[in-house]
Amino acid sequence: MPYRIITRLIIISLGFSLMAYADTNTTRPAPQATDAALQTARDYCKMMQSGEGVKAVEKYWNFDAMFDAIFGDDMKQVPDGDRAEMRKLMLGVIGRVYANPKVNDLLANATFDDFTTRELPDHRVVVDFNIRLASGKVLPNAFYWSQGSGGWRIVDAATNGKPMTEAIRNEYLRNPHGVTPVRYVRAMAGGH
Repeated sequence: MPYRIITRLIIISLGFSLMAYADTNTTRPAPQATDAALQTARDYCKMMQSGEGVKAVEKYWNFDAMFDAIFGDDMKQVPDGDRAEMRKLMLGVIGRVYANPKVNDLLANATFDDFTTRELPDHRVVVDFNIRLASGKVLPNAFYWSQGSGGWRIVDAATNGKPMTEAIRNEYLRNPHGVTPVRYVRAMAGGH
């Protein structure tokens, strides 16, 4: 049950509703940082267009930051081994999306454009952009980027201003008490 919802949220958050279609710190990031996040977002989109969706996700998504946003304090109880399992399971869910030839075809024939950036008080940079399908349909998207020791990584994604982590967190909070983050992600991935 959460699997369908989560899969739909991931697809929508990435702008791929294509399956249905076939801090208090107010210091702003330096302009170079914003430019770097923008260039990283463009590189990510090029990988998506060229059929390397899973590699793009492996390279640029920070699942641990996403899990912390989704599950909050519940993640403090999750051992490292379970975190690793959760990352692997999420990559599997996303991998199934990109294994769909229709999705790859739509992305290959789409245009990624209208890139702009917004700086957030917590030092994240939001890169807004549109995916224009060959049919003319426009899918507004945003990736929330955070810079760490490994470079710029996606910590959230949104379509039409609706962040994915918030949507998944709201769904998670509706579950019965005792559903752990790892059990929730297993259910999303179609397991037990």
